[in-house]
Amino acid sequence: MNNAKTNVTNFHADLRAATEAEGHPKVLAAIRECFPNALAVYRAHKENDILGVDIWIEQKLGVMAACDLKIRSVDYGAMRGKALDVVLEISFGGEPGWALKANRTDVYLFVCLDTGRAAAFKAIDLREVLAGNLHTWQTQYKPIVTKTASRSGYVTSEALAVPVDVLATAIHRSRSA
Repeated sequence: MNNAKTNVTNFHADLRAATEAEGHPKVLAAIRECFPNALAVYRAHKENDILGVDIWIEQKLGVMAACDLKIRSVDYGAMRGKALDVVLEISFGGEPGWALKANRTDVYLFVCLDTGRAAAFKAIDLREVLAGNLHTWQTQYKPIVTKTASRSGYVTSEALAVPVDVLATAIHRSRSA
């Protein structure tokens, strides 16, 4: 795992913090910024949350976007005077992480609670460019290894913090190809 430092987290504490952050003013501002046609936001039912949907964003003409919120408390990119980093989980317990596997999510919304910087990407676009650039990005960006405590023990995951401008450029190029 590229000699990455391992962080230890608690799944239930992380889930509770993420759920509580949904109503945070900076999250609501990010939704307004990234979804200017949003009419309402609804918390997803637990059954849909398991499928990767945290909130439903209702838009004009009855369009509902299934959104997976990716909340961070610290914007490390801003601390370095750089672009927002989006943390993409590439493995979880030996299986593909959420950023590589298909789920019910239409869009990922990344929000940093300290700065309010945010970015939204269509899930399919994010998966495709991550898969296509994974090897290169693994050599360019430091992996983040996390051991998450849960009721059944520890699960190890690996993620990459990719600058939002790099991700956006890759998506733009893949659409233009």
